[in-house]
Amino acid sequence: MKKLKDFFIAYTVGAPRLRRAGFTMVELLVVIGITVVIATMSLSAYPNFARTTDFQNVLLDVALTLREAQVFGLGTREADAGGVDAFDVAYGVRFSVNDATLIFFIDRNDDGIYNGSLSGESFREFVLRPSFTINRLCVEPACFTPVDTLDITFKRPNPNARVTIDGGGTFILFPEARIEMRSPQGDLKSILVLPTGQISLE
Repeated sequence: MKKLKDFFIAYTVGAPRLRRAGFTMVELLVVIGITVVIATMSLSAYPNFARTTDFQNVLLDVALTLREAQVFGLGTREADAGGVDAFDVAYGVRFSVNDATLIFFIDRNDDGIYNGSLSGESFREFVLRPSFTINRLCVEPACFTPVDTLDITFKRPNPNARVTIDGGGTFILFPEARIEMRSPQGDLKSILVLPTGQISLE
């Protein structure tokens, strides 16, 4: 009888504790509401995040192409310079406004410019992702006088960037070369090349 009484006491005392376990309907609705709000915020921010990431990747691709030309120009990459194997040939990149193709070229005659597809200077073409273009090219910080084409070359043993504009064939003194890129949504960002050869994104 005592055991039955103890069981009854334990059951009646423990029952409220058992009924309190788990979530109430209000608590469950609050958790679901918070989850929905967080998911909505994440999904609404995703298109902007994807757009920014795509643009950043394009800028990095262009900057890495410039860096590759710099490495080739300063390194020991052998090039055929008019039938003669040479290690002191300049490498560069040609940029043109509103063009989605960059020309990575070997400056065989050391004039600082890309002389066209028939010259044999083209090393590789780099095509930007669809709808990304070069918006503006400048050789000064304020960009008061944009140019149509910009050739940036590197040649050993000097690490400095050499710049020619509009196919001039004469290296110019410049505070910075700016390649301004435009995304399909109209966003603008720039790649800067300093006379010292430093390449950075802005």
